[in-house]
Order: sequence, then structure tokens, then C-alpha cells
Amino acid sequence: MRYIVNEQGMVQIPLEDWKNMQMRYKKLHQKVRVMTGIQQGLKEVHDSIALGKPLQKLDDFLSELQKE
Repeated sequence: MRYIVNEQGMVQIPLEDWKNMQMRYKKLHQKVRVMTGIQQGLKEVHDSIALGKPLQKLDDFLSELQKE
């Protein structure tokens, strides 16, 4: 990979490219957070089933959220 650098050795890219990269990074970071949450939720379901713990129904869960 080749980079354009200034006299101080810093990489220089157009401002629009930088803004685009920042936006893409934020979207990717959010996607990782969502996927991590899904992964943790699925692990909780798996662990509950393995331990024989009863699982909460989605309707009950949503009703609890509405009460808060």
C-alpha cells in the first residue's frame, strides 16, 4: 500500500475522504455493537436452556418494557 505523506511523515488525504472514512467507521462500530448484543442474547438463551431455566415469552418482555 502506498501513502502520500508530508514533510513530517504524516499521511495526507482529502478532507472529504477523511469524513467518509469517519462515517464508515461509526457505522461499522454501531454494527459491531448490535452484533455483540445479539451474540450475548443468544448465549443467554443457550445457557438458560442448558440449565433448564424457563425462558420469558416475548410478549411478557415487551409488556414489562412498556410499564417502565
